This record gives sequence, C-alpha cells and structure tokens, in this order.
Amino acid sequence: MLLTKALLPLGDKFHGIEDMDTRLRKRYLDVIFHSDVRDMLYRRSKFWQSMREFLLKQHFMEVETPILETTTG
Repeated sequence: MLLTKALLPLGDKFHGIEDMDTRLRKRYLDVIFHSDVRDMLYRRSKFWQSMREFLLKQHFMEVETPILETTTG
C-alpha cells in the first residue's frame, strides 16, 4: 500500500541491497527488500512477547538494567 511518495528511490527491486554496510546502516531497507530478514524479526518479536507473557504469569517482574553505563548511579 502506497502511503506517500519517496524522495529517493529504494533501489533495485530484483537484487535488493548487496552492500553489507548499507544493509546494516539502513535496516529499514533491508527489511523491505528481504523477506527472510522480515520473517526473522517477526519471529524474534513473537519469541520475546511470549517469553514476557510466560514470566508475567509466573509473577516475575521485568527490570531494566543499564549494562553500558560506565558510572553507577
């Protein structure tokens, strides 16, 4: 479904994006062109959703832990 006109063309629809650097920096294009990447993201999302639902039913609580912080606070 076309929502709006694009300012730049997406690229070759047959070959998709072949440059790995572009695929990693522009994930939205990778998801558009490669159905296997889209399916993998969907399965990952469903896995974490079901894991959260299971743990919530077991009365666990989700707590965010900042692991990349260099200082404690």
